[in-house]
Amino acid sequence: MENLSDRLYELRTCGETIISLAEALKELLPAKEPPKEAPPLNLEDVRHELALIAQAGFSQQIKELITKHGGSRLSDVDASQYAALLSEAKGLREVKADG
Repeated sequence: MENLSDRLYELRTCGETIISLAEALKELLPAKEPPKEAPPLNLEDVRHELALIAQAGFSQQIKELITKHGGSRLSDVDASQYAALLSEAKGLREVKADG
């Protein structure tokens, strides 16, 4: 039993040493910068992306999405809706690719 107790002590000591080494190595690494946020979407960027998707055969669906997001044309859509609108529009391509 004494031999087991000695082995457990060695194992615990070894674990503590590994933790200390890991913490020391972590301090040597450069600090990670938080990921940069994407710049906010503007009308021109959204118009360009939607035009590409419309040219791929989704004109009617793009018009429906614009209406869904509160406009009769893209310039009527509130800028806060751009990300959602663009996400849904890009999803049209994925559905076609999957189907």
